Amino acid sequence: MIIAGLVTGARKGILYIRHEYEQQERILEREIATLPGGGSDWRDVLGSGLEFELEIFVSPGGYICGEETALLEAIEGKRAEPRNKPAIPRSARPLGQAHGDQ
Repeated sequence: MIIAGLVTGARKGILYIRHEYEQQERILEREIATLPGGGSDWRDVLGSGLEFELEIFVSPGGYICGEETALLEAIEGKRAEPRNKPAIPRSARPLGQAHGDQ
């Protein structure tokens, strides 16, 4: 995740884990602590001069967090509810089909 984040210009990564997985959360925390730099905030990743922060976010729960915008709402500290999405413009649909056309 760190390398992918740096390649794409991100400086922070969030590992999202459901609250039911307490043992796996501890394992992740322990493994992150063993990485060079010894923590979740790296100042000079592999001598690149780039910084990266890695956060473990424990889900408040609920199956709805499987929906991407609900997950983002939860990470932002809001109630985990799906966001309203704008309709896809007709020009962006395959072969200019209307919504629901096959």
